[in-house]
Amino acid sequence: MSPPETVQGLTSILWKFNGNLVAEWVKDKVPLEYYSQFKGRTTLNTGDGLLTISSMTAADAGRYTVETNNKVQTVGYNAKVLNKVPKPTVEVQPLGCNPTSPDCYLTCNGNTTGAEPVTYSWKKDDKDWQSSEKRINIINNEEMQRVKTFICRMNNSVSQEDSDPIDNLFFQEKQPESSPGVGVGLGVVSFLLLIIGSVFLYCKKDELKSKFQSRNARNQAKNVDKDHDKKTDKHSPGENENFCLNTRPEQ
Repeated sequence: MSPPETVQGLTSILWKFNGNLVAEWVKDKVPLEYYSQFKGRTTLNTGDGLLTISSMTAADAGRYTVETNNKVQTVGYNAKVLNKVPKPTVEVQPLGCNPTSPDCYLTCNGNTTGAEPVTYSWKKDDKDWQSSEKRINIINNEEMQRVKTFICRMNNSVSQEDSDPIDNLFFQEKQPESSPGVGVGLGVVSFLLLIIGSVFLYCKKDELKSKFQSRNARNQAKNVDKDHDKKTDKHSPGENENFCLNTRPEQ
């Protein structure tokens, strides 16, 4: 806090809080001194009258006035101490919200008592932050089904906190689409293989025909041999067969 009116050649400065002494200095007479709860966390610049108080609490909220060169400044400061915002959490509403619901609400929750005014922002996946309200509506449509996570942010003039990511109930994993180039490439390869196979068979047809005829000839020869063997076995005398011999007595 600085004196509302700029005073050249300061010779005395006196700051008060709700009428009680905070800091005092008189050139060559009273050395710089701090009072009460402000000791150890307050500094006063004797050159321009700037008063700085660190680690302020709710007990430091109130009216601050200053006297410079024994003259009371007509304008004072009404100080309000802001608490830091808490780390928020994202709540899905209603409790029955599910992947088939037409829409749902997300609320950025946290105890902001003593931290107001608070502003809110929302982030979808890795996109930019968007300023919004504490409670937002999400609709179950194609665009929302591509969003995987949400994060909310609380912010005031002295602090900022982000929630942990929360999964989007409406998110649907996108099925990979086959590339047209891949389909064309496979078609070309199949066509080339068909042509190569046809050419190969055409070039080998005489050889294959010759092999087929040769195999048939061998099979026929084997069949003839088998038939011949069967006939021979049929007319050959067996060990137990009887023969009549036409023999004549010798003269």
